[in-house]
Amino acid sequence: MAEIWHGVEGENIGGPVVHYLVYWPWVAPFVASATAPDLVTVVVTFSEPMVGADLTDPLEWAVVPILGGSAVTVLAAAHTATDEVTLTVTAMDPDTIHRATAPSNITSLSGVPIAGRVADCLTPAAAAETESGNPWAVAGDGSPVDLGVPFFDLVSWNASQPSASLRDAVWMSLHSDRRAADDDALPDTGGDLVYRGGWWADTYSGEKFGSRLWLLRRSAVTSEAINQTREYAIEALQWMIDGGLAVRVDVITERRGIDGVAMAITIYRVDGRTETIRYDDLWEVV
Repeated sequence: MAEIWHGVEGENIGGPVVHYLVYWPWVAPFVASATAPDLVTVVVTFSEPMVGADLTDPLEWAVVPILGGSAVTVLAAAHTATDEVTLTVTAMDPDTIHRATAPSNITSLSGVPIAGRVADCLTPAAAAETESGNPWAVAGDGSPVDLGVPFFDLVSWNASQPSASLRDAVWMSLHSDRRAADDDALPDTGGDLVYRGGWWADTYSGEKFGSRLWLLRRSAVTSEAINQTREYAIEALQWMIDGGLAVRVDVITERRGIDGVAMAITIYRVDGRTETIRYDDLWEVV
């Protein structure tokens, strides 16, 4: 995370002129996500509005199947929104992970060069599953079981449902309530059953998912609370290292204004790429 310090001259109101510094933190722009709504389109979204002639030059873009598959050529690039570019490509293989790489010579509106240039997306399957009026379930031995009509579908599923992004995984990790430790001070001890967080699958997995950020809901924004926020975030994201998704996760927390806490998370992936995710006011969500 870079920093900018601006010198500002104060007003003379009967005394000496006061000079002071104003601190403006910033993070270099990056590709936030890529999606494939069909087999000939890739939509790339940036972390903020971007400019540069290369944005609409198809020769400066790349879309590659990262686990093997048919070669892909970018035919056109349209700047469909200030923070979005839509690529038209030759036919991609269905149900395949593709990596989109943005041009290197593009910047934010304030002239900051792009940092993270890549994002992965999953192409739709060749044919989506059709919802049946008479759905079937499968027994433990694999034999079909007719559930009858009518039957209530909690979620209408199809094979083209998008996969969760790394940003989604970080958000769920931070904002799912992890089970409190036995010696944790709880923000609320009222009620016949005191809430301690956690979810039912913890019982079967032997592990704890989520973060303990919820324990800080009634805390003031002190230096101790800011440090605790960082420790809870590191704890919540440790699974990415244990599961082989990342080799390292760095977390920086800092006060934002009087009652805000900003957080920047940098994830070092096993393939050498890095991705930085920033929350301007995590405290508001907590």
